[in-house]
Amino acid sequence: MAPGSHRHRLARPVPEQPRGGEEALLTHSCPPTAPHDSRKRSSVYSIRSLRTLAVPAIAVALLVGCQSASKTASVDPADARPARITITPGSDTAAIAPDATVKVTASHGTLTKVRVVPDGAGSQAVTVTGALSRSKSSWHSTRTMTPGATYTVEATATNAAGKSAVQHSAFRTRTAQQINGVTVTPSKGSTVGVGQPVSLAFDHPVRNKAAVERHVTISTSPKTEGSWGWTKDPLTGIERVDWRPKTYWHKGTKVTLQARLSGVNTGDSRYLRRDGEGRGYFGRTNMSHGCVDMSLADGKWLYNRAAQGDLVQITGSTRATVSPGNGFGDWNLPYAS
Repeated sequence: MAPGSHRHRLARPVPEQPRGGEEALLTHSCPPTAPHDSRKRSSVYSIRSLRTLAVPAIAVALLVGCQSASKTASVDPADARPARITITPGSDTAAIAPDATVKVTASHGTLTKVRVVPDGAGSQAVTVTGALSRSKSSWHSTRTMTPGATYTVEATATNAAGKSAVQHSAFRTRTAQQINGVTVTPSKGSTVGVGQPVSLAFDHPVRNKAAVERHVTISTSPKTEGSWGWTKDPLTGIERVDWRPKTYWHKGTKVTLQARLSGVNTGDSRYLRRDGEGRGYFGRTNMSHGCVDMSLADGKWLYNRAAQGDLVQITGSTRATVSPGNGFGDWNLPYAS
């Protein structure tokens, strides 16, 4: 020992330090109380045993604490306000146009149900379809309504707290002062020839052709390319819109027409009253038929074998081609036109 230095003997040995951060934390939390080695070692062992039991207990306590916190999470009072529904037109509104738009909006909530149906059992009026916004906070009708009909609206909305609110409204559509009629060819369930177009003929001229086009669709099985075209009969003045395939119908093709025309304004406030719907099988056979000069016997033979929509191909004629509106002359026009 160097001169001037002093040696001090500790009153008791330094206790054995545990290994690892977690064990050290428990040792400091629960220090041994015995003043000599044997008790001290025993105390360390009991701490280690206690640690084995204490860790799961802490984990369980934390898990319970998390569950309790999630259950007690509260909804913002602002979001818990009752959902409010607004329907346009309201019940106190005067009669509206058949092609007007029905709107439903929800504040402090989202729409979960909207129905717009004709009032009264056995009503011939059409049911109104609609579309919901991405946020589900608004809805608007996507089709026209039957003139002179009464409709009922039922809307349901739910707020952030899960509480629902229901709102009703009733309104009436104006009676049409002028009506346009439509005749669909071929009739529903028909089986026709490979050249028959789908045709909608109107009693009065159609000023608003775009409105009609938006509400008629054709579906085919198998899928068939085709297009709509407008024409007018030069003899009667009747205007019509025809849908023909790019090439002749494939035999056995099933064709479905959906014409959601009730309430469509064809121009000058002249409305269509009813939907027209047709379905049939096209492409029965490929034979000749039409207004051609035949003997009575030949005409009878052809009449008994041909069907509506069978094609007539005349060759060797020096006369001009007839107008596309003079009968179903759709095939006299190139597809691109």
